[in-house]
Amino acid sequence: MEIKEDIVKWTPKMSVGEKNIDNQHKRLINELTELHSNLQQQSSLSKSRELIHFLDKHIPEHFTYEEAYMEKNKYPKSKEHHYLHEGFINFFEKFKMDFNISLYSKPGIKESISVKLDKLIKECEKFLNEWAKRHIMTADKAYADYIRKNEKSKSK
Repeated sequence: MEIKEDIVKWTPKMSVGEKNIDNQHKRLINELTELHSNLQQQSSLSKSRELIHFLDKHIPEHFTYEEAYMEKNKYPKSKEHHYLHEGFINFFEKFKMDFNISLYSKPGIKESISVKLDKLIKECEKFLNEWAKRHIMTADKAYADYIRKNEKSKSK
């Protein structure tokens, strides 16, 4: 199986200027990238499950923390941002379901487990690369800019 590039890599450009959120983003991106790589290589089912379990716990924790940070700083678009988070959670819930179906449903004549996983990997790559561009680099940067500007105006 061909190994492709990582789905997304943390760069300093992704920073929102809040240490905890930046560290959470780094960790989530690293875990998602490791899950992606593990699925591509079809190397360890137990490792994939471990990564999914980690993400299942830490994605909602991150979103809760980030939304509280926006509320604390009176970001006016926090409700819209919450809906973006719900979209990611919906994607991840579907991903987990499709992952289990890929492993536990009887493979059809035309579709083996590896073919099902390949389709899942491609969907994951597309979604997560778009998420990084649209969410972290756009929506998260928007609240970071708002908060930074408000902090500057308060200090004047």
